[in-house]
Amino acid sequence: MQIDELRDAAHVLAYAVDDTERDLAAAPNPTKSELLEMLTWLLEAARPVRDLCR
Repeated sequence: MQIDELRDAAHVLAYAVDDTERDLAAAPNPTKSELLEMLTWLLEAARPVRDLCR
C-alpha cells in the first residue's frame, strides 16, 4: 500500500515540476507573487513524498 501511495505522490510532484517549468518558461521575469504561488504548489506536492519517506 505504501508503495502505491509513494508512486501517486511522486506523480503529483512530477506534475508540479512540469507546471512550474512551464510557468517559468511563459513568464521569464515572474513577480514575487507568481514565484510564491509556484513555490507553494511545489511544496504542497513534495510534502507527501517527504512524509512517506520518514
